[in-house]
Amino acid sequence: MTCDPAGMDQEPRRCARIAVLASGAGSTLRHLVDNSRTGQLPAEITLLITTKAGAPVAQHAGPTGVEHLFLDGTELGPDVVDDAICQALIHHEIDLVVLAGYRRKIGPRTLAAFAGRIINTHPAALPTFGGPGMYGERVHQAVLTAGVRRSAATVHLIERITTPAR
Repeated sequence: MTCDPAGMDQEPRRCARIAVLASGAGSTLRHLVDNSRTGQLPAEITLLITTKAGAPVAQHAGPTGVEHLFLDGTELGPDVVDDAICQALIHHEIDLVVLAGYRRKIGPRTLAAFAGRIINTHPAALPTFGGPGMYGERVHQAVLTAGVRRSAATVHLIERITTPAR
């Protein structure tokens, strides 16, 4: 797959390859896939990784043509999951990792190997609507309860994680 046609004397550029790590419903994955297909996002959504059994996002992988890797975070433990995630990202030649409602701590191997290439998405302004328990519909309800007239999503670069996993 090529992303944008280069000039007549240049090679076409390869699309950026994106992996999504998610634990929730999958709305961010669906939007990324839709926007990559329409050309609004010059990237290819290549891999979905989940570590939560029964994560609803997994049902969107197959129909969208995105490979899905399930790593049982409870059974395998954080070190094995970290190593497996890192190896999968390397194997799939991932350029960017998007955390989309991913509720586990990213391990040190993955953080080191993909430094500067991991972003987190959050459906409201941080830090006001963040912290323990603030994910999914809980975030939206907190925004409505606070009477906020305008809300915003937050996207930020992950360099290191210093808070305990939730």
